[in-house]
Amino acid sequence: MKHSHRWGSADVLTWIGILTIVLWALGKSFGFISSPVWVEMIPVYGAATALAGISIGIGRTLQKLDRVISDVDQINHPVTDHGKRLHVIEIERV
Repeated sequence: MKHSHRWGSADVLTWIGILTIVLWALGKSFGFISSPVWVEMIPVYGAATALAGISIGIGRTLQKLDRVISDVDQINHPVTDHGKRLHVIEIERV
């Protein structure tokens, strides 16, 4: 089973923030960017955007983990007899 990655808002925000910081650093090092105050704040805006994306991603992961915990709590079937058999689990690769 092949899973494809979907780009969510967290991924987009994270990469926009990282790209902003990298482009600012390159522009500053090559002298394309002069130093008005708003230009000096570009790395702050980029870092804030990247942190917002990372925070959204962490929040989504924690929501999934919370759902898994509640699903596991609902399992009430005790294992009473497993027999004396040996089972081999084989995973088919597609």
